[in-house]
Amino acid sequence: MILRNLGLLGDDPRRFVALLLAWAVAVVIALSVHELSHGLVANWLGDPTPKRQGRLTLNPIAHMDPIGTALLFLVGFGWAKPVQVNPLNLRVGEKWGMALVGAAGPISNLVAAGIFTQGLLLVRGPIEELLFDIVAINIILAIFNLIPLPPLDGFHVALGVLPQDLSNTLARLRAYGPVMLIGLLALDNLTGLNFLGRTIGPAIDLFLRVFTWGAFS
Repeated sequence: MILRNLGLLGDDPRRFVALLLAWAVAVVIALSVHELSHGLVANWLGDPTPKRQGRLTLNPIAHMDPIGTALLFLVGFGWAKPVQVNPLNLRVGEKWGMALVGAAGPISNLVAAGIFTQGLLLVRGPIEELLFDIVAINIILAIFNLIPLPPLDGFHVALGVLPQDLSNTLARLRAYGPVMLIGLLALDNLTGLNFLGRTIGPAIDLFLRVFTWGAFS
């Protein structure tokens, strides 16, 4: 996000700072809702690990991952500190349990986007811009996290829903996923290929148009 708006820093520094602050509020809300939902579903399915580690909270300090949060500010895509779950405690089984825990994050962000969209129907001005940023970052976080690469939620969802042979093949990426993901983000921003943006961008735009249609129609 910062990299895409660096030109604004020279043209209108106050607008740049306002945009940065709004984005910060949106990121904090979206990440906190996302990780709390993982913890709540894991706890509901029988694993007390997130509760013991203090992850059943909206306090953003408990959830921020330095690299993932920095990437959210720099390029608009990122992640929070993963919620640790013991799959053996999940009463629906390891495969489906981890898929449900993984899906909870993106689903919660879409729910949050829908809730904050209602505010767009009522307000105008700077608050409207803040609410729009909150809706946008929740949608971005939901769609981005559905990419089936670790440490993203889509990886756990894919492991749960794919046939066992395909699931086993995908599981081999567990140790390499974070490096691949960071490498892809770096390649996109250094070369301008924007492969990731062109891949998930249409889905993000579609959800954003659907969620905000009533507010701006």
